[in-house]
Amino acid sequence: DRNIRGACRLGEEIENVRPLRESAQFQVADIVYAQKDFRAALIEFEGLAAAVPNGAKTPDALLKIGLCHRGLGDEKKARAAWAGR
Repeated sequence: DRNIRGACRLGEEIENVRPLRESAQFQVADIVYAQKDFRAALIEFEGLAAAVPNGAKTPDALLKIGLCHRGLGDEKKARAAWAGR
């Protein structure tokens, strides 16, 4: 979809600007999640949580990581993500 490609390009262009990068990566992941591409969204949310472990969007990313696992049918991994493991 054109919107997803545009959002991905935006995220890549501002990758070196940390606060904007964090917000952009979350938005890209959230768009992919909304399209129910849980595997791709999981990669983006996990990348965000790893890159900015204390970031403003990290708690939201951890929630979405759990929701991605749930969407993929893995309730155990979902609960582990929500428990911070």
